[in-house]
Amino acid sequence: MHLLQDMAVPAHVRNDNHGGETLFKRNYFHELYFENWAAKNIVTLGASNHPNINLNVAHPLAPVARLFDLDAYNGTNPSASLQIGLSEYTSANFFSSDTIFAAELPPDHPRYAPFPRRESTNLKTYIEGGLLPETFIAPDKQEELRFYIAKTGDGEPIPHFVRPGYFARELMKGDELLWEHTLTFYLDGLCHQDYSERLLPRAVGYSVSLLDYFFRGKMEVGGVEVRDQNRNITGMGIRMVNTTPEETMQNGSFRIAYRYSSGGSYVYGLSNEISMGSLIMRPEVDHRFFSASFSPTIPKDAVSPEYTLVYFGELGFEKGAVVAQKIDLAWNEEWNGVELRSENPWTFAGIDHSVVPEHWGRQVTYLDNGRLVMENIRNPTSTYAQFNDAILRPAYLFPEKGDTPFCLNASPSWDECFSFDFGATLPIPVDKYSAVHFKVDEMSIDSPLPLAGCTAGYSEQGIIIRLDTGTSLHLTVEGQESGSPLLYVTPGQEQAVNLWNVIRLTGRQPPEKANVVSIAVIQQLFPLCREVGTEHRQRMVIDFLRVE
Repeated sequence: MHLLQDMAVPAHVRNDNHGGETLFKRNYFHELYFENWAAKNIVTLGASNHPNINLNVAHPLAPVARLFDLDAYNGTNPSASLQIGLSEYTSANFFSSDTIFAAELPPDHPRYAPFPRRESTNLKTYIEGGLLPETFIAPDKQEELRFYIAKTGDGEPIPHFVRPGYFARELMKGDELLWEHTLTFYLDGLCHQDYSERLLPRAVGYSVSLLDYFFRGKMEVGGVEVRDQNRNITGMGIRMVNTTPEETMQNGSFRIAYRYSSGGSYVYGLSNEISMGSLIMRPEVDHRFFSASFSPTIPKDAVSPEYTLVYFGELGFEKGAVVAQKIDLAWNEEWNGVELRSENPWTFAGIDHSVVPEHWGRQVTYLDNGRLVMENIRNPTSTYAQFNDAILRPAYLFPEKGDTPFCLNASPSWDECFSFDFGATLPIPVDKYSAVHFKVDEMSIDSPLPLAGCTAGYSEQGIIIRLDTGTSLHLTVEGQESGSPLLYVTPGQEQAVNLWNVIRLTGRQPPEKANVVSIAVIQQLFPLCREVGTEHRQRMVIDFLRVE
């Protein structure tokens, strides 16, 4: 980028070594050179000028070289167009201190430049005495008259293009302009300001185009499947599509870079390399699903793991392109923290609200080695309903409740409003590739409920995931069903279900996009018609729950 921005300095593109600028800072007329002046003055710029240059073409060096030199300027066609390289624009339209009217030099001279030439300016009017001076207030507070030669043609118009010295006109013979005469012209601060007002917006605009080019690569990642073994994350499967407009990916490879926090510092790692081989990925057309392995694996106690898909290869006509895309797990709960709400702002019955009387039973919720354990226990002498739950859902907001404005219900009781927003991680965007991935180690009830002659006695238990399509997925075990569509849990096994297939089970046509709007872990023992003398205990142990 520095090299590209240097193309907006006339001396850099007109074969002017400008050694005096480094050594003396000022020219023969005691005026600062261009870069020294720019370093000491603030210029108010207009909008940046972005080039209209196609970079999705082959180039012997690299496509971005076209921002420097497009080979549009051939020494006869100066232009202020945005369809030329920055060096071409600067060279054809501006003087440097030692190349003023360099078109008067022999063509084989090292500093010869065909433009700007004297015909590009109103120099003739000045020589003939028809140019009026401008009035300025000098540093000594006195009025001062100055002449400025304007650039009036051959590309960019510049009002204060170059300043003639006191004896410039007298030294010339008629219309003759010799190289020696050009030494009586110089660039002062007002010239530098006019130059800056035109060159700096170009430098900014071309730099933006360069940055846009390097970061133009786009990938869409979905269908994420986190692989783990004994709760250590061993790898990941993802679906990827190239979404870079009009540019293919080929002759490249993919890796997943990851990091996590451990002991207060970050640990970094890379997956194995997945080669594309001869595959060509056209934009918005070709999808690819691949699996990556992590070595070393991410330990189960890792905090806040983050993942990035990295592509290295050809992108359009660029070789060695790098494209990166953060991999977002749509939603993740591992219960790896030390607190129940370390990862998501759950609200828990029996802890945050709805504590049942002790003679009814107990609501038990705690963490055990990175797993959520919930128990719903009814005492042997109780016939009352007994429940336990963990809930994420949009909150009802009541600002008048001060420090506890987030409420479970539209007409809240005193114990149903909290200081934290238990819907903060919702909604969760999902699409046709999204799945619920989970591992439930236990979901049980220790003794059957008496049904004969006591029809109100039954129970339900599970995980309920609701979508804004009106569909709810129930993860449960046989005998603890709470609704449909449902998926039976196999305790101790990782399982996954595609959410679009769940929507189809209801007879609905899945939309293009949807959202998960609530997640609830529920345990419910319904009322008994009489005392049975037996404790009823529901127990659920969840290892992890993800929407991917």
